[in-house]
Order: sequence, then structure tokens, then C-alpha cells
Amino acid sequence: MICDAETPLDQLVISSTNPAFRLWDPVTGEIEVKFDTVNTNPQGEVITQPIQVTINDGEDSNSGTLNIMVIENGAPRWSSLPTQSFNEGSGSSLILTTFLSDTDSSGQSASPMGLVLSVEYISNNSLIEASLNGHTLNIDAVDDDVFGTALITIRASDADGQFADTELTVIIANVNDAPTLDVSSFDNLRIKVDEEFIFNVADSMSDVDDPVDPINVIVSSDTWKTGSRYNALSGEIKAWFESEGTHTISIVVRDSHDALTAYDVTIEVVDSLPLVWSDNAESGDLMIHAENIFVGELPTYAITQHSDLVLTDISIEWSICNIDSGICSDFGIENPTSIEQYNFTVTKDGGVLFRDQIKIDVMAIDSDGFDRKTETAMSYDVTQERPEVVDDSTDDSTAGDDTLDTAGNVDMVVYGIIGAFIVALLIAVTLGVMLLRGGKEEELGMGYGGAAPVGMPPAPTAALAMAPDYTQLPAGGNYVTNDAGQTVYLSPDDTDWTMQADNSFVRTR
Repeated sequence: MICDAETPLDQLVISSTNPAFRLWDPVTGEIEVKFDTVNTNPQGEVITQPIQVTINDGEDSNSGTLNIMVIENGAPRWSSLPTQSFNEGSGSSLILTTFLSDTDSSGQSASPMGLVLSVEYISNNSLIEASLNGHTLNIDAVDDDVFGTALITIRASDADGQFADTELTVIIANVNDAPTLDVSSFDNLRIKVDEEFIFNVADSMSDVDDPVDPINVIVSSDTWKTGSRYNALSGEIKAWFESEGTHTISIVVRDSHDALTAYDVTIEVVDSLPLVWSDNAESGDLMIHAENIFVGELPTYAITQHSDLVLTDISIEWSICNIDSGICSDFGIENPTSIEQYNFTVTKDGGVLFRDQIKIDVMAIDSDGFDRKTETAMSYDVTQERPEVVDDSTDDSTAGDDTLDTAGNVDMVVYGIIGAFIVALLIAVTLGVMLLRGGKEEELGMGYGGAAPVGMPPAPTAALAMAPDYTQLPAGGNYVTNDAGQTVYLSPDDTDWTMQADNSFVRTR
């Protein structure tokens, strides 16, 4: 194609201004070119591409044109990708198949579906995230506040290992965001009644677009105490609450563009927190064990704490009251340093009385400074005397005594029957004499009933008896309540004693 009649080929200098020209190798006699595109006619047929070269033998030069047929090299090809734009906090997706083409090693068209795509580079990882699902590119902003521009480099590779890269421009538009408020300090917030509560809005407020301004904050509550307020200069809420329960504070934060965010935060206000009685160590806080709940004795108690609460300033208050009247006569306070296990005895002169009730409350302060108190008092009613202990042990001597006692008892029964028969006979004789005399009152002296019959004792008068308290009653009986609601002691000697308002007893049978 190129020759010089006077100069050998390897001494010629060949050059070109065409960008496709790479170099002239005089040793091999080859020109190296590289074309970036394949030219086609309107019918899509590949046509030659001209390249003009200059030949110089050292004295003279000449120019000529080489027409080169350029076909596809088999590597994938990209067409231009459209710029992707979206607002901050959003994202987009793009199917890349339509922007790809491919050929085989002979330059014939091949389907782009077999190409493998990969994200090779992201110019700003703090702005966007990109991933591929097959030929679909997914782009997302890293958060709701970033904006700006980034480039993504995408590579398409074919089965022969050839590849082609392209770049995609991504633009995230800035959108004004409303200011926000960190209200995590209100989570499980609990304060005491009339305790001062302070929350700094300015320190907890943030705005990704503008400087925060506490002037634009609005704070309100329907239930806080008079004098509670929001200070717009310092950005501080100072509040008190007079009543127990859950209270709500409304906070609205706003920026200079009138974008706003509203929050309703809650505060639990308590006067005291409960200490819970329990009958097992798996629930509640306290257990109690009682002994000696009998008339005339002093009850004793053992209180144990099994919960994880750390308690100080512990106070155990007990009282003794009458169940019927509600009048309390005795009180006491115990101040233990710990109630992991604490024993104590209530005191009352002469011991507790029948129908007394002992009530026990526990109060303390927990490690958070809150008052703790048992919601209900443990109560114990005194309604019985201590049961007598019966000795059932026997031996040969007592067996003999029992035999003698049984024989004696039989004799007494016989004597009783004879005595009753004699008394009945005397009464019958007396009544017969009275009937025979008829109305002869003058012969009866003072008249009937004026004197007892000869040989008869005077008739006993029915006098009422009184015991000043229960200790004077015959032992071994039991207490009941009559139809009038009065307490009655049933004595073992078959007498009844009714309790009076002053705790004395009057015999009523």
C-alpha cells in the first residue's frame, strides 16, 4: 500500500493527524490504528472510515488516504444514560438493558441480556447507595437529609471477558425539612407531685437546613400547675403538677419557613409508689408471718422483703382497733434499717381483746427517691382464745383410775335418780295439801306464798351477774354473735354472757 522507489520501507517515516492513528512500525511495516466507533450508512451497513497519512523519506514527503473497514470488536457498548434526579430522602430505579448492545467476535450483533452488570464506583458514598438486581439499577439517598450530586460507574461484561464502562449522574434535590425534637428523655418519665420538672427544648431541638431558634417553639399543657411555663429566651420548660396521674405536654417546633413538627409527650406523676404484699417470693415485694393471734396474748410478726427494691427510711406502723366500733386503742411504729427479715411484737396491757383487729402498714423510700407504701394494710382479727392442749397419753395407773371414776359416776347417777324421786314426791304432797285447804287463807298466816312450806327451803331469786372483762369469765367456752349483732360468750357451765360497750360481760342466762 505504501512504497518508495528510492528509499527502503523501513527508512520511511509515516505519520497522521487522525486520532485513530496510533503508530508506524518500520520493522514490521505495519500501521497501528484504533477506532472508537463503527460507521454505518442509513441502511445500517458498515462503511469504511478514511485516515490520511503523510510519508517522508527524509528529503520529500507525500500524503495519501487509507480507507479502513472498522467492525465491532465483540465488546459490549453503552449508549448515553439519562441523569437521575430525585428529592432528598427518596430514590429511583433504572432498567439498563435498553442502553446496552453487544456483538460476537465476528462483529455480528448479540443479545445484551447475557451481559453481566456491576457497580464499580460511587463518587460520594455519604450521599447515595446503589445496587443492581439483574439489569435494574436501584439508587437511594443514605438518609432523609442529604442532597447533592454523585457519579456511578457501571460495568457491562460479556462471556468472553470483554467489558465496557459508563457513568451515570445522580442529583439529589434539597427539600426544606421541619425541625425535630429528641423526646427520648420522656420515655418512662416519672416525677413526684409538686416536684419541679425541667426540659431544655433548645438543647434537644435540631434542624438539618437552618439554625434552631427556640423563639419558634410553642409549649402548652392543660393540667400543669399555675406558674409552669416555657421560656423562649432560654428554650427551657419548667413545670409542676399538683395531682397524680398521666399528664400531657404539647410541644410544637417550627422553622423560619413555617415547617413544623408537633409532639405530645407524657409524664407520670405519683404521690407514692406501692409496696405489694404477697404470699410467695415470686411476686410482690413483702411477705408477713403472724403468730399468737389469740385473746389475752401479744401477737408477733415477721416481715421479709424479697423484691429487688433498695429501701431506706423504713417505717412499720401498727394499730389495734375494735372491729365493731372502729375505735383504735393502741399504736406503734417500728423503724428497722432493713426488712430482709424483721420481727416485732405488738403491745397492749393485758394482751389483745376479743374482736380486736391488728393492722400493719409499711412505708419507705426507694433508690430513686420515691415514697413507697403498702396500698392496703395487713389486718388480723382476734376472734378466739388459744385452744387448750389435751394430753392423750395413758398408762396402767390412769386406766385403773378411769375404771374407778366410771364406777363412781354410775353410783352418782343412781343417787341422783333417787333424790329427784324424793323431791317430786314432796312437791306432790305439798300441792295436795294446798288443794284440800281451798280458800282458807286465814289458816295460811300471811297468805299463799307468804312463807315456804314446812321443811322446804326458800325459793332462789334470779339475780343478774356481771364480769368486768373477759378474763373473769369461766374458761373453756366460745364466742358467738346473736341476732342483735352482740357478742355472746357461751360458758362451759351452760351460762351465757353478753358483751357490753365497755368490754364488760353481763350474764343473760
